Amino acid sequence: MDQDTFWRLASRGITVEQARARAALTGDPALGSAVTTLLAVVA
Repeated sequence: MDQDTFWRLASRGITVEQARARAALTGDPALGSAVTTLLAVVA
């Protein structure tokens, strides 16, 4: 996942489904799923 996609996902600029479509997830599927459900809190 590129940094633009990651930031948009974390700031809810795109949906989890959109981020997953843009990403190449390999390795542990549970970890990949957990990463795509994060939320950034920017003050």
